[in-house]
Amino acid sequence: MRVFVAVDNLLYSKLAVESLKQRHWPDDTEFMLCHVVEQFDPLFDRSDASQSQDHLDKLADDQQRYIDSMIDWLETMTIEARQTLPNVESTLGFGNVVAQLLLAASSFRADYIVMGSHHRTEVERAWLGSVAAALTDRVRCCLEIIRPRQFTVPDLESLSNLDLTPKNIVIALDASTNSRAALEWAASIAFPRETRVALVSVIDCPQASISHLRFHTRVAGLDPAIKNVKQSRSQMTNEVRRYASFLRSRAKFACIEERILEGQPAARLVEFAQERDADLIVLGAHREGASVLGSVARAVVEQTHCSIAV
Repeated sequence: MRVFVAVDNLLYSKLAVESLKQRHWPDDTEFMLCHVVEQFDPLFDRSDASQSQDHLDKLADDQQRYIDSMIDWLETMTIEARQTLPNVESTLGFGNVVAQLLLAASSFRADYIVMGSHHRTEVERAWLGSVAAALTDRVRCCLEIIRPRQFTVPDLESLSNLDLTPKNIVIALDASTNSRAALEWAASIAFPRETRVALVSVIDCPQASISHLRFHTRVAGLDPAIKNVKQSRSQMTNEVRRYASFLRSRAKFACIEERILEGQPAARLVEFAQERDADLIVLGAHREGASVLGSVARAVVEQTHCSIAV
């Protein structure tokens, strides 16, 4: 397996690397740490007569000093990672962060991309954007975004003492082959035996039909919308039951729960994960074509406060 890790010099990135260190990886696993430096040159115009040459030279010197510091920082992180993880290399990119990460991951032939991220408010997303959410739309392999459930990260000294292994996982499923891939991914990761898993499918149906289904079941067969909801629930109940049997045959977990939910998929998944105090949400999302999970993956990435694998 080739694991590509997008890193920066923030604690959230350090948290992601520490989480990887606490998992069991086959000896032939290869890791690539990648940091991207956004170049300063596009931010100032050398042809602008109002900019003195001395000022431009100072900006160029500042940029080079920053690049040198990032080279040293990345080398230190790589050496530290090699103490625990097998086969660790690193690379430094320059330019647009999303574009350069995608290019580096493709060149590395990554099977799996990992990055740390903190939760952003809607205002922060509007102004700053989200690298994690942007990558969700464009990568073709599994992407895991590691973020703490709390809004703050402990100081660097105490970070290595934290138990960062997910213990409470929500796996979102639909009737696609990608759901099977999500289960295979979960079974391939050496999660602790005390880990609890909830297999969840969300039926997206009109609120009026949900109300009728709950309170007027005797006449459900008279309403086509209600009939469709009942058929969807029956179908997904059987699918989730099969998924649960498959997962039990492949991995040992403390508990595997099966749940069918109703409502808007992204909001309902995030709400359910918060109710369970989940450490990790796993979605088997499509990259192409129509899919309930594929259509909500980015929304879940932006809304949830816990880690997520897509």
